[in-house]
Amino acid sequence: MDSEVIISYSKSDVAKLIFNYQLRPKVFRKFIKFYSSMPNDKIHILHAIRQGKIGGGETYILQLIDGLDSSIYQHSVLSFTDGPMIHALREKGIQCIVIPIRKAFHFSSFSSLFRLLKSIHPDIIHVHGSRAASNLVPVARLLKIPVLYTIHGWSFHPGQSQFYFYLRRMAENWITRRTTLNMNVSYADQQSGQYYLNKYNSVVIRNGVDLNKFTRRHVTSHIRNELSIPDDAVVIAFVARMTAQKNPFVLLNAFEKALHETDHRLFLVMVGDGELMPDILTWLTRRNLISYVRLLGFRQDISDILATTDIYCLPSLWEGLPIGLLEAMAMENAVVVSDIPPHREVITNGENGLLFAPQDHDSLSSLLLQLCSLSDLRSRLQKAARYTVETEFNIIHTIHQIENIYERTVHPTKSIVHTA
Repeated sequence: MDSEVIISYSKSDVAKLIFNYQLRPKVFRKFIKFYSSMPNDKIHILHAIRQGKIGGGETYILQLIDGLDSSIYQHSVLSFTDGPMIHALREKGIQCIVIPIRKAFHFSSFSSLFRLLKSIHPDIIHVHGSRAASNLVPVARLLKIPVLYTIHGWSFHPGQSQFYFYLRRMAENWITRRTTLNMNVSYADQQSGQYYLNKYNSVVIRNGVDLNKFTRRHVTSHIRNELSIPDDAVVIAFVARMTAQKNPFVLLNAFEKALHETDHRLFLVMVGDGELMPDILTWLTRRNLISYVRLLGFRQDISDILATTDIYCLPSLWEGLPIGLLEAMAMENAVVVSDIPPHREVITNGENGLLFAPQDHDSLSSLLLQLCSLSDLRSRLQKAARYTVETEFNIIHTIHQIENIYERTVHPTKSIVHTA
């Protein structure tokens, strides 16, 4: 490929070719040299995350890319697994690369990442989660690329043994002292970092919801027809990964008890996938509950699903600040969540939602029965939930804060301005 052909490409075009592996090895270096010499007309953000499946951190990346001004920012995404998020981003024209990395850090991954970062040299690396951070921070420091670390929930948590809890704490301590800036998605997580880590500093930028997308009156949903659920039924939603962290069996046990004690038609819709899915299916079959529970797996029409449900339940054992909870509240679901610090940051018990002690399926069952029986209570909580998101968790606020940080990172003389 000669220089006349090369010169016809813009910088973003060259980046797209690099990331999609469309260049032959013999001309790769020529493109890289040309790419590096081109004027940097946009701020190039490389987002890095562990997996390409859509969860909280992945939704966060999608929201940032959609919300930030494309005339100012150029985005690339690095993931360690393929998945629906990667496919969705490529459909939007976002450059994506997948490098299979299964360990927190390994020298073989260091060399691959070094070659990649040296080639494209983004202005900022925005890492999401400890796996991405542990792999990218050493390489970025060597290449003197600033790293912003968003902690979507700490990698150390109560479900671990004392040994693993200690190891994860040490890893997070090492990472957070070598990043340019640490960002927590909740004040509860910031306080945990200050308690468990040495000289931990961060800013809090709480998660938000796109209220144009997640507004019940804007959604015409046919999900009940699709799932053969009667119009007069009360429908409970669980939208999360099927993992031990999300604690789905507490909800299943509570649902079974509520189902046997209510005269109302009651259904449970579970959206997501994960390692517990086979166990959940076996459990439902053995208990003869499969006709009352809809297992939908991974879905992208979350707003449509939440528009047709009445109650949202998240019995997690630990969290950062769950975007799924905020989306359910925006869609005017009455929410029932486990009483853990990040949830208490969003929910005031009895005012905009209900809290129950983690692992207490009897209490959860009682609250589900109340919401089934007391339509006035359910309606009041639904309206209050929507108001909370409108006033405190609008994605516009999150985007403005991230913009300020990106600008401050690239142009250090500017000050970070937090939008209320």
